[in-house]
Amino acid sequence: MAGLKSLSRRQGEIGVGDYLRSTMPETEFRASHPNHFRRWEDAVVDGVSLDLIEADFGGGSGNELQGDPPKFCAAYSSSALCANVFGPARSCPGWLHFDGLHGFTEFQFEKKLVTGLGGTPPNLDFVATSPDSILAVESKFLETLGRKVPKFADSYRRAYAGCGCERLNAAYEAVAFGEVSFSSLDAAQLLKHALGIVCYRNHAGAVPSSLYLGYVFWEPENWRDFRIFRQHREELEQFSALIERSKVEFRPLSYLDLWDSWRSRSESRTHALSVERRYRLTL
Repeated sequence: MAGLKSLSRRQGEIGVGDYLRSTMPETEFRASHPNHFRRWEDAVVDGVSLDLIEADFGGGSGNELQGDPPKFCAAYSSSALCANVFGPARSCPGWLHFDGLHGFTEFQFEKKLVTGLGGTPPNLDFVATSPDSILAVESKFLETLGRKVPKFADSYRRAYAGCGCERLNAAYEAVAFGEVSFSSLDAAQLLKHALGIVCYRNHAGAVPSSLYLGYVFWEPENWRDFRIFRQHREELEQFSALIERSKVEFRPLSYLDLWDSWRSRSESRTHALSVERRYRLTL
């Protein structure tokens, strides 16, 4: 990857913050935290319900709307990005199309998926369900710019061994015991999400027939110029191969590709253009 640019998390935060301040001159940002909106409501794009955002994010384990400043106020907040992109689905069932998947009927941000283990259960950024399917989505903004070290409590060994999916258990062992390595991709987090999906039960107490783990990630338009974004894509291919043919189907998708697909549909074109104005940029 000779000749490619490097990019730190801090450089990314400054770049995104500078872009939003330049394109939103009438919006107030915090003097002490110049890359944060003054109010979390200012971070939400038009067409997304503030009441629904507060209902979902006010109770999530991420504490996105609390603090000084709240994490949701950051120009580079992955939760705000996810809420802005998928927000219309919360009030308009049938609107959501994700990588060929559709027909979901219930939606929630910051949804916990119980695994039966102690501690904090997997907390998904966005979950869409129907009686026979679940799509659990992990959203990434600039998190891919920091190095990830896989960590599992000892209790996970028995959980994966008894989850009823040999492929998922093998993937866990490969990551937990260092047989494969990841740097920009948080493979441990994704495997914990997959375990939560396998343990999920619908309103009838049954396991849905279709289990999907969505992974939607942000990149600048010039992502090919940076070593870290190319590396992240390579690690995504490696992880996809690792859990291929497991009970959980992995669906990675860049936000750029998602928005492109939405612009081709009349129902989602206006919203796609709205979020692109906020988040489609060059670093």
